[in-house]
Amino acid sequence: RIQILFEYVVMDILITFGSETGTAESMSEKLYRECCYRQMSPTVKPMNEISLTTLKNTKLAIFVCSTTGDGEEPRNMKVFWRSMLRKSLPSDLLCDLHFAVLGLGDSSYAKYNYVGKRLYRRILNLGGKALLELGLGDDQHPQGCEYLSSLWIDDLFANLTMTLSLTLPREYRLLPSKFSYRILESICRKEKEANDTALRKGYPFVGSIIQNDRVTSADHFQDVRLIKLTTLLFAKDIPL
Repeated sequence: RIQILFEYVVMDILITFGSETGTAESMSEKLYRECCYRQMSPTVKPMNEISLTTLKNTKLAIFVCSTTGDGEEPRNMKVFWRSMLRKSLPSDLLCDLHFAVLGLGDSSYAKYNYVGKRLYRRILNLGGKALLELGLGDDQHPQGCEYLSSLWIDDLFANLTMTLSLTLPREYRLLPSKFSYRILESICRKEKEANDTALRKGYPFVGSIIQNDRVTSADHFQDVRLIKLTTLLFAKDIPL
């Protein structure tokens, strides 16, 4: 029954995140790419944009959340979390949901991955079916939080294959960029004088790449780079 059920809906997968500084959001984007490489059709949204009605009608979901402050949930998760804590919710609300939770935190804090642990237990209490154990990314790991998270992601797709009797071969392909650019032939005087708005989000400016150096070693699993631009507007470097 599970196999027949998921032959139709497995291509749709919800990836939702609670992120304070952008780490959990970046991890969600990585999960998005991994799903695309496996011919799945993922949707990525912050948790505050997910209603309980939507979640109830979802068959497959991945939750990525960080812990901030003294064991607090990120701001873009607070509304969702309050709705999940309502005492009137039936214990079988999420009985059709297969889910996985990846928590991101720092084990040097007393409430390490507190939000992820609470979310995992709450979904179970509402009838959700866990695809695998709670993932715990740790900033204190020698290779960083992403290393443990990457291992967990590998386990996630292995469990999807076994639990749901699916074949999910990974085929790398170039995905559409989330960024776009265009070359400006000239800048009008008005744009040159608009120093106060020139670097606002969505406002174009002309620049040249003057530095693009890899800062991680060649054998490291992450390709982290320092990129610097110089802009005609200010004649100074803009580190990214």
